[in-house]
Amino acid sequence: MDGSQIERLAAKLGITSQRTKRKANELLRLAEVRATTGGMGSYNVSGSCKAVICLDLAAQQHGETVDKASVIKLSGTTKKMYTASYKILENLLDLQTRLTLKDLAVKFGCTGSTELATKILTRYSQDHGGSLDSTDDESSIDFTTPLFQSAALYTACKHQKVKVDKQKMVEISSGKKYVFDKLVVEMTKLAAKLTEKTKIVSPGKRSANSLMQDVEKSLQDIGATNKQQKLADTTEEIEDYEVWKKRILENARKALAKQS
Repeated sequence: MDGSQIERLAAKLGITSQRTKRKANELLRLAEVRATTGGMGSYNVSGSCKAVICLDLAAQQHGETVDKASVIKLSGTTKKMYTASYKILENLLDLQTRLTLKDLAVKFGCTGSTELATKILTRYSQDHGGSLDSTDDESSIDFTTPLFQSAALYTACKHQKVKVDKQKMVEISSGKKYVFDKLVVEMTKLAAKLTEKTKIVSPGKRSANSLMQDVEKSLQDIGATNKQQKLADTTEEIEDYEVWKKRILENARKALAKQS
Protein backbone atom coordinates (compact mmCIF):
# COMPACT_ATOMS: atom_id res chain seq x y z
CA MET A 1 0.00 0.00 0.00
CA ASP A 2 1.45 3.36 -0.99
CA GLY A 3 1.27 6.49 1.12
CA SER A 4 -1.04 8.47 -1.16
CA GLN A 5 -4.12 7.58 0.88
CA ILE A 6 -2.52 8.82 4.11
CA GLU A 7 -1.33 11.99 2.35
CA ARG A 8 -4.81 12.74 1.04
CA LEU A 9 -6.55 12.11 4.35
CA ALA A 10 -3.92 14.04 6.31
CA ALA A 11 -4.49 17.08 4.10
CA LYS A 12 -8.23 16.96 4.83
CA LEU A 13 -7.55 16.77 8.55
CA GLY A 14 -5.01 19.59 8.48
CA ILE A 15 -2.10 17.33 9.46
CA THR A 16 1.09 18.65 7.87
CA SER A 17 3.79 16.96 9.97
CA GLN A 18 5.79 14.52 7.86
CA ARG A 19 6.75 12.63 11.00
CA THR A 20 3.08 12.07 11.87
CA LYS A 21 2.25 10.93 8.34
CA ARG A 22 5.19 8.53 8.29
CA LYS A 23 4.07 7.11 11.62
CA ALA A 24 0.51 6.68 10.30
CA ASN A 25 1.80 4.73 7.28
CA GLU A 26 3.92 2.60 9.59
CA LEU A 27 0.93 1.82 11.83
CA LEU A 28 -1.26 1.02 8.84
CA ARG A 29 1.26 -1.50 7.47
CA LEU A 30 1.77 -3.02 10.92
CA ALA A 31 -1.98 -3.40 11.40
CA GLU A 32 -2.29 -5.27 8.11
CA VAL A 33 0.57 -7.62 9.00
CA ARG A 34 -0.71 -8.37 12.52
CA ALA A 35 -4.26 -8.89 11.32
CA THR A 36 -3.08 -11.41 8.73
CA THR A 37 -0.66 -13.32 10.97
CA GLY A 38 -3.15 -13.28 13.81
CA GLY A 39 -5.91 -14.74 11.71
CA MET A 40 -8.14 -11.68 12.12
CA GLY A 41 -8.71 -11.14 8.41
CA SER A 42 -10.11 -7.68 7.71
CA TYR A 43 -11.22 -7.40 11.39
CA ASN A 44 -14.38 -5.58 10.21
CA VAL A 45 -12.69 -2.20 9.68
CA SER A 46 -12.86 -0.63 6.22
CA GLY A 47 -9.73 0.56 4.43
CA SER A 48 -10.42 4.29 4.63
CA CYS A 49 -11.50 4.00 8.25
CA LYS A 50 -8.27 2.14 9.09
CA ALA A 51 -6.19 4.87 7.50
CA VAL A 52 -8.04 7.62 9.38
CA ILE A 53 -7.65 5.78 12.68
CA CYS A 54 -3.93 5.28 12.06
CA LEU A 55 -3.61 9.01 11.40
CA ASP A 56 -5.52 9.72 14.61
CA LEU A 57 -3.26 7.38 16.59
CA ALA A 58 -0.10 8.81 15.02
CA ALA A 59 -1.21 12.37 15.77
CA GLN A 60 -1.80 11.48 19.41
CA GLN A 61 1.62 9.86 19.70
CA HIS A 62 3.28 13.02 18.40
CA GLY A 63 1.20 15.43 20.47
CA GLU A 64 -0.92 16.77 17.61
CA THR A 65 -4.60 17.51 18.05
CA VAL A 66 -7.21 16.61 15.48
CA ASP A 67 -10.88 17.48 15.40
CA LYS A 68 -12.79 14.34 16.39
CA ALA A 69 -15.91 15.35 14.49
CA SER A 70 -13.87 15.76 11.30
CA VAL A 71 -12.09 12.46 11.91
CA ILE A 72 -15.36 10.55 12.32
CA LYS A 73 -16.89 12.21 9.28
CA LEU A 74 -13.83 11.40 7.17
CA SER A 75 -13.88 7.77 8.33
CA GLY A 76 -17.30 7.29 6.77
CA THR A 77 -18.73 5.65 9.90
CA THR A 78 -20.82 6.63 12.89
CA LYS A 79 -19.29 7.77 16.16
CA LYS A 80 -20.14 4.43 17.77
CA MET A 81 -18.59 2.43 14.93
CA TYR A 82 -15.50 4.65 14.84
CA THR A 83 -14.96 4.24 18.60
CA ALA A 84 -15.28 0.46 18.34
CA SER A 85 -12.92 0.29 15.34
CA TYR A 86 -10.48 2.61 17.09
CA LYS A 87 -10.32 0.24 20.07
CA ILE A 88 -9.77 -2.75 17.79
CA LEU A 89 -6.78 -1.12 16.08
CA GLU A 90 -5.45 0.30 19.33
CA ASN A 91 -5.38 -3.19 20.85
CA LEU A 92 -4.01 -4.76 17.68
CA LEU A 93 -1.11 -2.28 17.66
CA ASP A 94 -0.55 -2.44 21.44
CA LEU A 95 -1.13 1.28 21.80
CA GLN A 96 -3.59 1.19 24.68
CA THR A 97 -3.21 4.16 26.99
CA ARG A 98 -2.81 3.09 30.60
CA LEU A 99 -4.38 5.86 32.63
CA THR A 100 -3.90 5.79 36.38
CA LEU A 101 -6.48 6.97 38.87
CA LYS A 102 -4.40 10.08 39.41
CA ASP A 103 -4.35 10.79 35.66
CA LEU A 104 -8.12 10.41 35.47
CA ALA A 105 -8.65 12.61 38.52
CA VAL A 106 -6.54 15.38 36.98
CA LYS A 107 -8.41 15.03 33.69
CA PHE A 108 -11.81 15.38 35.39
CA GLY A 109 -10.72 17.93 38.00
CA CYS A 110 -11.48 15.75 41.02
CA THR A 111 -8.07 15.07 42.56
CA GLY A 112 -9.62 15.24 46.03
CA SER A 113 -11.40 11.95 45.34
CA THR A 114 -8.25 10.03 44.37
CA GLU A 115 -7.54 8.63 47.83
CA LEU A 116 -11.04 7.20 48.31
CA ALA A 117 -11.09 5.87 44.73
CA THR A 118 -7.81 4.03 45.35
CA LYS A 119 -9.18 2.47 48.53
CA ILE A 120 -12.36 1.42 46.73
CA LEU A 121 -10.48 -0.17 43.84
CA THR A 122 -8.01 -1.91 46.15
CA ARG A 123 -10.80 -3.35 48.28
CA TYR A 124 -12.80 -4.36 45.20
CA SER A 125 -9.84 -6.19 43.68
CA GLN A 126 -9.13 -7.97 46.98
CA ASP A 127 -12.75 -9.06 47.30
CA HIS A 128 -12.55 -10.57 43.81
CA GLY A 129 -9.28 -12.40 44.37
CA GLY A 130 -7.02 -9.96 42.58
CA SER A 131 -4.51 -7.19 43.21
CA LEU A 132 -3.82 -3.80 41.66
CA ASP A 133 -0.14 -4.64 41.30
CA SER A 134 -0.62 -8.26 40.25
CA THR A 135 1.73 -9.47 37.54
CA ASP A 136 0.21 -12.93 37.31
CA ASP A 137 -0.50 -13.64 33.65
CA GLU A 138 -3.06 -16.23 34.69
CA SER A 139 -5.17 -13.65 36.50
CA SER A 140 -8.58 -13.54 34.84
CA ILE A 141 -9.28 -9.92 35.75
CA ASP A 142 -7.06 -6.91 35.16
CA PHE A 143 -8.18 -4.28 37.68
CA THR A 144 -5.87 -1.63 36.20
CA THR A 145 -7.96 -1.29 33.03
CA PRO A 146 -9.80 1.99 32.37
CA LEU A 147 -13.13 0.31 33.15
CA PHE A 148 -12.31 -0.39 36.81
CA GLN A 149 -10.27 2.80 37.25
CA SER A 150 -13.00 5.10 35.96
CA ALA A 151 -15.77 3.24 37.83
CA ALA A 152 -13.87 3.56 41.12
CA LEU A 153 -13.21 7.26 40.57
CA TYR A 154 -16.80 7.97 39.60
CA THR A 155 -18.00 6.09 42.69
CA ALA A 156 -15.70 8.13 44.93
CA CYS A 157 -16.88 11.39 43.36
CA LYS A 158 -20.51 10.37 43.72
CA HIS A 159 -19.98 9.43 47.37
CA GLN A 160 -18.26 12.74 48.11
CA LYS A 161 -20.85 14.69 46.07
CA VAL A 162 -18.27 15.88 43.53
CA LYS A 163 -19.79 16.53 40.12
CA VAL A 164 -18.09 14.92 37.11
CA ASP A 165 -19.19 14.13 33.56
CA LYS A 166 -20.48 10.56 33.79
CA GLN A 167 -20.87 10.18 30.03
CA LYS A 168 -17.20 11.01 29.46
CA MET A 169 -16.25 8.63 32.27
CA VAL A 170 -18.14 5.84 30.52
CA GLU A 171 -16.45 6.67 27.20
CA ILE A 172 -12.99 6.56 28.78
CA SER A 173 -13.84 3.28 30.50
CA SER A 174 -14.13 1.62 27.07
CA GLY A 175 -16.89 -0.54 28.49
CA LYS A 176 -20.63 -0.88 28.12
CA LYS A 177 -22.72 1.57 30.14
CA TYR A 178 -24.66 -1.17 31.91
CA VAL A 179 -21.37 -2.82 32.97
CA PHE A 180 -20.06 0.52 34.22
CA ASP A 181 -23.29 1.13 36.16
CA LYS A 182 -23.15 -2.35 37.69
CA LEU A 183 -19.59 -1.75 38.89
CA VAL A 184 -20.58 1.59 40.39
CA VAL A 185 -23.43 -0.05 42.34
CA GLU A 186 -21.05 -2.67 43.76
CA MET A 187 -18.35 -0.13 44.55
CA THR A 188 -20.83 2.25 46.19
CA LYS A 189 -21.41 -0.36 48.91
CA LEU A 190 -17.66 -0.56 49.49
CA ALA A 191 -17.38 3.23 49.66
CA ALA A 192 -20.02 3.32 52.40
CA LYS A 193 -18.16 0.67 54.42
CA LEU A 194 -14.77 2.33 53.97
CA THR A 195 -15.95 5.79 55.00
CA GLU A 196 -17.93 4.38 57.93
CA LYS A 197 -14.71 2.95 59.39
CA THR A 198 -13.06 6.37 59.41
CA LYS A 199 -15.89 7.74 61.57
CA ILE A 200 -15.13 5.31 64.42
CA VAL A 201 -13.00 6.99 67.08
CA SER A 202 -9.84 5.03 67.74
CA PRO A 203 -8.94 4.06 71.36
CA GLY A 204 -5.99 6.43 71.40
CA LYS A 205 -8.04 9.46 70.42
CA ARG A 206 -10.73 11.46 72.21
CA SER A 207 -13.85 12.73 70.47
CA ALA A 208 -14.66 16.44 70.36
CA ASN A 209 -17.73 15.86 72.58
CA SER A 210 -15.73 14.08 75.29
CA LEU A 211 -13.18 16.90 75.28
CA MET A 212 -15.94 19.48 75.68
CA GLN A 213 -17.40 17.46 78.55
CA ASP A 214 -13.99 17.45 80.25
CA VAL A 215 -13.71 21.22 79.81
CA GLU A 216 -17.19 21.78 81.24
CA LYS A 217 -16.40 19.52 84.21
CA SER A 218 -13.17 21.42 84.84
CA LEU A 219 -15.06 24.71 84.81
CA GLN A 220 -17.60 23.29 87.26
CA ASP A 221 -14.79 22.09 89.53
CA ILE A 222 -13.19 25.52 89.37
CA GLY A 223 -16.53 27.11 90.18
CA ALA A 224 -17.02 24.81 93.16
CA THR A 225 -13.50 25.57 94.37
CA ASN A 226 -14.16 29.31 94.09
CA LYS A 227 -17.37 28.93 96.09
CA GLN A 228 -15.53 26.98 98.76
CA GLN A 229 -12.83 29.64 98.82
CA LYS A 230 -15.40 32.42 99.18
CA LEU A 231 -17.11 30.48 101.95
CA ALA A 232 -13.77 30.00 103.69
CA ASP A 233 -12.98 33.70 103.32
CA THR A 234 -16.38 34.61 104.77
CA THR A 235 -15.90 32.23 107.70
CA GLU A 236 -12.48 33.73 108.33
CA GLU A 237 -13.98 37.21 108.34
CA ILE A 238 -16.65 36.11 110.83
CA GLU A 239 -13.99 34.59 113.07
CA ASP A 240 -11.92 37.81 112.92
CA TYR A 241 -14.98 39.82 113.89
CA GLU A 242 -15.69 37.59 116.89
CA VAL A 243 -12.10 37.96 118.07
CA TRP A 244 -12.30 41.74 117.69
CA LYS A 245 -15.67 41.84 119.45
CA LYS A 246 -14.35 39.73 122.30
CA ARG A 247 -11.32 41.99 122.64
CA ILE A 248 -13.43 45.15 122.70
CA LEU A 249 -15.76 43.73 125.34
CA GLU A 250 -12.82 42.59 127.42
CA ASN A 251 -11.26 46.07 127.26
CA ALA A 252 -14.58 47.63 128.15
CA ARG A 253 -14.92 45.45 131.23
CA LYS A 254 -11.41 46.32 132.32
CA ALA A 255 -12.14 50.03 131.93
CA LEU A 256 -15.30 49.76 134.02
CA ALA A 257 -13.45 47.85 136.70
CA LYS A 258 -10.86 50.63 137.02
CA GLN A 259 -13.55 53.28 137.31
CA SER A 260 -15.24 51.48 140.14
